Amino acid sequence: MHRLRLAGAASSGVLALCCLPAVAGAQTRSSTTRAVDQAVSALGGEDAVSGLRSFRFQATGRAFIFDEGLQPNDEPSPASTFTSTVTWERGSGSGSAGARLRADSVRTSLGNERKITEVVAGRLGYLSGVDGNGAPSATTAMTSDRMAAVTREQRLLNPQLILRDVLARPQLASTAPGRRLNGRQHRVLVVRDAAAPIRLYVDSRTGRIDRLTTDDHSPMRRDVRIVVDYTGWRRATSATGGSRARVSFPRTVTLKVDGATLHTETRSAVSVNRAANGALFRFPDGVDATFDSALATRGSRSTEWLMSFAQFGFPKDGPETQISPRGVAPGSTLIQGVANNTMIVEQQNGIVVVEGALGEARAEALISYIRETYPGKPIRFVTGSHHHADHAGGMRPFVALGATAVVHQNAVPLFRRQFADRSSRLLPDRLDGTTRAAQIQPVPSTGRITLNDPARPVIVLPETTTHASTTILVFVPDQGVLFVNGDTYTPGGPVGPGAQSLEQTIRANSLNVQWIVGGHGTVVPYAAFRQALGQPLT
Repeated sequence: MHRLRLAGAASSGVLALCCLPAVAGAQTRSSTTRAVDQAVSALGGEDAVSGLRSFRFQATGRAFIFDEGLQPNDEPSPASTFTSTVTWERGSGSGSAGARLRADSVRTSLGNERKITEVVAGRLGYLSGVDGNGAPSATTAMTSDRMAAVTREQRLLNPQLILRDVLARPQLASTAPGRRLNGRQHRVLVVRDAAAPIRLYVDSRTGRIDRLTTDDHSPMRRDVRIVVDYTGWRRATSATGGSRARVSFPRTVTLKVDGATLHTETRSAVSVNRAANGALFRFPDGVDATFDSALATRGSRSTEWLMSFAQFGFPKDGPETQISPRGVAPGSTLIQGVANNTMIVEQQNGIVVVEGALGEARAEALISYIRETYPGKPIRFVTGSHHHADHAGGMRPFVALGATAVVHQNAVPLFRRQFADRSSRLLPDRLDGTTRAAQIQPVPSTGRITLNDPARPVIVLPETTTHASTTILVFVPDQGVLFVNGDTYTPGGPVGPGAQSLEQTIRANSLNVQWIVGGHGTVVPYAAFRQALGQPLT
């Protein structure tokens, strides 16, 4: 095997060798060279890794999702079981430029099988099949954040791609002090990455890559550590024959975020360097994919947030800036445009944002809309209907503007920790880097609170559900507008146990409801809601 040459590393600034004595710089380069050489050798050698033109494998596994359980801080909930056939082909450019990736998957979430194909070619992609629970089969362009998340996740699950890039661009690599892992000494190879540095833990004796670590971001948990463990390394079969072309792949890969397993898979039928098959990656007619660099950056830095929801069958990718206002009643406006709704209530003294959903991007779009529509009025309150990540991840920017966060008392510790975090480097928001104290108004498990205003007070009260122990309802009494979380009952959707429970809460609290709106769905007259329940108003 040829020795890896890192002569250009010092001038790149990546390894920061310019500030070290010449001997120290040489020692650092030598240490990096040894670590890369050893890891590449364990994968099959420089010729095999550099010559990796394609791979294909089958995978079976399970995926999980954070912050979707009954209680705050529950263990991750099951998102799906899946089977996938993953095919990768290298591009004609340097590094990973122009690489093509296809994953044909069957994901089973909520008891439903969904066949979905994800195809990425360079910086563009498309989806074909059933991406969301209850959605029809469709073929559509892939959003740039989903493209970036799909690409990055496969890169983390297959570190051969990372070392292939290092062989092509040695200046990407440096080393950190060694670490003991599972009782064995490991070299730590640091690889520069557009999202966050990647660390490969290379067994000092065998050269086997046992672990990868890097950082990721989620709106609820902020910057979090990804840890990927690899076991059962085996040489793949090669279409070209001969051992020099055979690259090793791990049989089992487990990805953890913030210390909890979110993805685990077992591979079989691994093969490399098959003849190219352009038909696998050909875009169907009518698919008009475009690239959005800002969206791609967000996707590459919130990979597991997006992929967990994709596995769950409730995809959250795509721009969050679409604002589609719909008047419900004087003073109450439902904001649609994405799958998670928000309602704006105009009070005499300010604005109440009902449901700080999703994350920073959605919050900023809402802030722009509010400032344009209600000039000079402060945002006084922001509510979260329950603690689940997609319904309460966008509260921080409003808190940064001085709004009081209104949440169920059981969710207060969770949000106190979330608002206290001011340290994101990956996707900082308005609250990061500030010292503004976060104001939180708890909603008691029994009783109610009132957000007082001379013209339009707003009532917030708890609702007991089997979906989340932190569920609250927001009621605007002057027009009878009730905002519900949208998960237990989706206005405009079928009625079931969640709708029946909601009706019991309405009656128990003597709410004079005229309209029901939700975090998902649309606007439903209360009379139609009662009719659907078989309880017409008399």
